[in-house]
Amino acid sequence: MKKTYRYRLPEGFVALKNNVGELLRDAREASFEYGETPRREFAQLVGVSRETLSRIENGTRWPSYRTLMEIMGLLRIEWSHIAIKGTSSKKPIRETPETCCQLGEALRAGRKSAELTLRQLAERTGMSAAQLSRIENGLFVRGGHIEILPGKGKKKFDDCTIVRFTHPVLEYHAKLGGYDSDIGRRLDYD
Repeated sequence: MKKTYRYRLPEGFVALKNNVGELLRDAREASFEYGETPRREFAQLVGVSRETLSRIENGTRWPSYRTLMEIMGLLRIEWSHIAIKGTSSKKPIRETPETCCQLGEALRAGRKSAELTLRQLAERTGMSAAQLSRIENGLFVRGGHIEILPGKGKKKFDDCTIVRFTHPVLEYHAKLGGYDSDIGRRLDYD
């Protein structure tokens, strides 16, 4: 039985198509860049096991939001390919600022390099694992342990906005993951 996930769909979409796994598999196999890549290697790029990717593509498991976003990014899949168009009573998601995504990615990379689970990091910070997961996925625009310094335009989230952690444990792991809090960017980000 498939586990259902609440997906953050953009405005104009109401749900994922029932055959989303098949659509993802077809896109991977047709991809010029990844079409010849073995499933195990592609799964590693996504950050899941080969078995998990196989279950997703065969329709016996729904992808998590993070996994779906990773696959969509690698294969350059648009929402219109995998989601049903329509209107919803739910409030649409707003675009997540790039600097928030970079800070979250750096936190995840630092946590993994320190060989910590989300639960272990939660215990060290006094935060919930769910809250840390949202941060790692870049799904925040404010927070008690986050400092936002507006850019030169005095508007939040322009190209010069700096976002960094005020919590020392989070700051340490983000730095370990390649985040430079002085410039508000991940150093190895392309």
